[in-house]
Amino acid sequence: MDQELALALRERAVAALQISTTMLKVAQNLFKQGNQAEADRLRNEARYKRNESILLMDQARSVEQRSSNVLRFPDRNTGPLSSKGTEMYHLEHSRLKTG
Repeated sequence: MDQELALALRERAVAALQISTTMLKVAQNLFKQGNQAEADRLRNEARYKRNESILLMDQARSVEQRSSNVLRFPDRNTGPLSSKGTEMYHLEHSRLKTG
């Protein structure tokens, strides 16, 4: 389910970016024709669409991270490390070397 949501968000992001690109091309043509006010308005709308695309991509990334296949280990409180176990290891290890 999460993968489908992430894919849908990415598709919407790409569509918003394509619309933004088209708007910028039209704005450039309007500017060349001398219609600076309309070109500015369209350029601002294109910025809005580009920002929308960025936000959608970020949402898709968040959804994918949330549904990652990597399992996290639960936090465990194991208490302080036992030095007795370490001492036993070294004692046994030294016996093997000398014995």
